[in-house]
Amino acid sequence: YLGSGKYDYGAGVLLDKSFSRLFTYINLNTVIINKPNFLNELDMKNFIMSGMLALEYCFTNRFSAGAQGTWNSTPYPTTGTDPLDNQAGEMALGLNYQFTVNSNWRLAVVENVFADSTPDVTFQLGGNIKF
Repeated sequence: YLGSGKYDYGAGVLLDKSFSRLFTYINLNTVIINKPNFLNELDMKNFIMSGMLALEYCFTNRFSAGAQGTWNSTPYPTTGTDPLDNQAGEMALGLNYQFTVNSNWRLAVVENVFADSTPDVTFQLGGNIKF
């Protein structure tokens, strides 16, 4: 009911390069979208774009720090509301620690760089355990 009833299609490219203990990542994506039925009244582009640039420095085999910038376009250029009309961008800083081969921990802070479509500041704490 909320969707268009059709498939959306996307493609992306992720490039990564390491320089000793420094790792770099670049990602670009596009998604071709079909307008959802419940948004018939809004003007809408038929695609969105997103990208990411990240750096990670490994201090040891278990401990690293990273910085990441993300951006995405909006499919709604003419609504008159900032959260829908403007592109979104975020910057993140984080720490990673691997306790064992099967478990790790992450701490990050994410800042909204521009637009009202993402939270102003986000704090993240998480971990993984592999079984």
